[in-house]
Amino acid sequence: DNSVLWRVGIAAFVPFMGFGFVDNFMMICAGEMIEYHTGLIFGLSTMAAAALGNLISDIVGLGASGSIEASASRMGIEEPSMTHYQRIMPRVKLTRWAGSLLGVSLGCLLGMVPLLFFNSSSNMKDVHDMQVEISELEQKVKEMSEARGSSGGAEAAALNGT
Repeated sequence: DNSVLWRVGIAAFVPFMGFGFVDNFMMICAGEMIEYHTGLIFGLSTMAAAALGNLISDIVGLGASGSIEASASRMGIEEPSMTHYQRIMPRVKLTRWAGSLLGVSLGCLLGMVPLLFFNSSSNMKDVHDMQVEISELEQKVKEMSEARGSSGGAEAAALNGT
């Protein structure tokens, strides 16, 4: 019956849309914070910040999974009653898989909403400014080291009597 398949698909779609949204939303927010704050201090690459953001979003997703499923259930979105034979039918499995795939895909796309609020050009300017400051500090250290080395050489020569 197509109405049963439709309900199976929706029952998979809704919670997976929630999972996809929470996962991507948290990954982007956490990755952004890590990259532009902690990442600069510890010299993390963008990919390392993204991986740590993904770790955080996975942990949050584990905690949120029960709430997401309970919310879907409270909205009356549950898989219909079926026999064991009906549950293992290829059409039912395919419908469940398609609902999950479409749900997580739409959720991930919707979870990209934080990107609308991050000012990447401002962040990149901040990164560039920090890199310039670091280069200037490195140059000053090098100049001080060279100045110390040349005066240190004169002191050594004076001590040796040359």
